[in-house]
Amino acid sequence: GPAVTPATAEITTGTANISLFTMSGGCTSGTTTIEYLHLDGAGAFSTEGSSYSNINILHNQMTSIPAEESCGAGCESVFFAMSSGITLSNIDIEYNSFGDANSCVAGENVDDGSCAGVIVNAVNGGQIINVFINHNIFYHLQEGIHFPVQDFVSGQAEATCDNCQIEYNSFSQIHRIQVEFQIGLLNHPFLERYNVLTSPLDTNANAGMFAFSDPCCQF
Repeated sequence: GPAVTPATAEITTGTANISLFTMSGGCTSGTTTIEYLHLDGAGAFSTEGSSYSNINILHNQMTSIPAEESCGAGCESVFFAMSSGITLSNIDIEYNSFGDANSCVAGENVDDGSCAGVIVNAVNGGQIINVFINHNIFYHLQEGIHFPVQDFVSGQAEATCDNCQIEYNSFSQIHRIQVEFQIGLLNHPFLERYNVLTSPLDTNANAGMFAFSDPCCQF
């Protein structure tokens, strides 16, 4: 599977309902990089719904990821919130490992997808440009990667992605869906290829389990 470089430092907490790193207020200049860290016991990273650009999350290990059942909403490993009219652009998430045997245990028999490696919580009118989620390991999670659409309203332009790529990842022991991608597309195709999917976590097998679920696209 994809190589993960051992961490040079560990950040851990016993408080599940926090993010170890968070950004607020928006930032569309400069570059933010989180790399070579072991992030344990809570959400690794989150944003609050403003526009952001140039974020790199590279070569990290995320362990003991809490499920929503034990920590409340927004405690996913890497979580991007969105608001109508904002833009997320140039997001690079590569060579990380998400999950371990201690991750998502409170939700592993619940079919709600509330414990994931990466969530982009899209909202009508939001734009996502150049997002690359490649060469990662996703293990023992509710979902590997989830792009849900919140509060969709018929007749309004949906959230869209221009140049989204999910490639060369390894998924194993995923309870619900390896990749769930619900948003619309502009200009470039959605590239979801060259991934490896093995050994689903089927302790509560049900009709909601998929390898990939891509119910896009409006407008």
